Amino acid sequence: MPIDAIGIQIKLTRANEHLGTLTDAAGRWVNEEFRHTETEVVRGEHQWAVYRWAQMSEPDPMWGVYLGDFVHNVRSALDQIVWLCVLVNGGSPGKHTQFPFLQSEKEWTEKITSRTDGYLPPTNGVSPQVLEVIMGAQPFQFSGKERSGHPFVRLLRMSNVDKHRTLHVAKVLAGPLSISYSPEGIIKIVNLKQARTAGVVRPGAEIGRVEIEWLAKPDPSPQVRIRGDVELAFLEPGNEQPIAAVKHLNMILASTHAVVDQLVKYA
Repeated sequence: MPIDAIGIQIKLTRANEHLGTLTDAAGRWVNEEFRHTETEVVRGEHQWAVYRWAQMSEPDPMWGVYLGDFVHNVRSALDQIVWLCVLVNGGSPGKHTQFPFLQSEKEWTEKITSRTDGYLPPTNGVSPQVLEVIMGAQPFQFSGKERSGHPFVRLLRMSNVDKHRTLHVAKVLAGPLSISYSPEGIIKIVNLKQARTAGVVRPGAEIGRVEIEWLAKPDPSPQVRIRGDVELAFLEPGNEQPIAAVKHLNMILASTHAVVDQLVKYA
């Protein structure tokens, strides 16, 4: 393996280390901060228990730095493998040389195969075999949500935000949650009204409210169980739509490894 290719593998190893740091830190934070919820009992004709997210500390801003380092190493690994493929093919790489991220066949034609604006394509100088691999990895090979949510679309957006605009902020996303009581046979759930919990978790926001009927009065009191998935995600400040969750970072790294493993054969 050429020394340049070894450097690319080192970059991906470093990206994986940053991802591991984020995953471990997020897991510890979620386990610590999501132990409790706030409960409000509303009494009237019926008894309702209202559950809200408790106050919690903000995720460490340093996680945004780790994300930036992860993104930088992954994207530069893709750019460098293209650079190396140009050299091996006898070409002359330059400022134009990089791995493209294109979302339409029209873009591929205009920027890669039939460019007419006077600039060199980012893949100029690679062999036909390498160009075929790069084309096969493009987001436009997919449709609908698979295209807009493609790992390389997320990578490009995060790279541009981190490099040119601002640090990403970490937030917690919650999926649909369920509310139950234990032990069974103590409380009957007459009615359950779940708030729209999917999305960014906000302290004090309602999770749901339960109309309950006591079947017995135990000692100690029964335990409420609120179950569901929560995960760490990253947002651009001022934008409520997450760019990527940790699971997406794993997909980005896996997709990058797949491309590099194919292209290193030609390096």
